[in-house]
Amino acid sequence: MYPKKFDHVIGTSPFGHLKKFAKTMFSPQLSNHKLAAIEALGYGNLLKVFLIYEKLWWHYKGSSIAALRVKG
Repeated sequence: MYPKKFDHVIGTSPFGHLKKFAKTMFSPQLSNHKLAAIEALGYGNLLKVFLIYEKLWWHYKGSSIAALRVKG
C-alpha cells in the first residue's frame, strides 16, 4: 500500500478515544489551542455537538448526514 494524499478528510472517533489520544492521533499534531479545547470538554450521559456552516458543502440527495430533531 502506498501513501495517498487528499484535499479534505472527515473522520470520526469516540469522544473518550479522542480525549485520550488527541496529542498523538493527528499528523501534523493539532495546535495547542485545539488540544486545550478537546481537553476542556467534559462528557457524561449526553454530549451534543452542533456544527453550523455558512453554506451547504454536502450533496443533499443520498447524503449520509441526517437531520436530528431535538426538543428544547
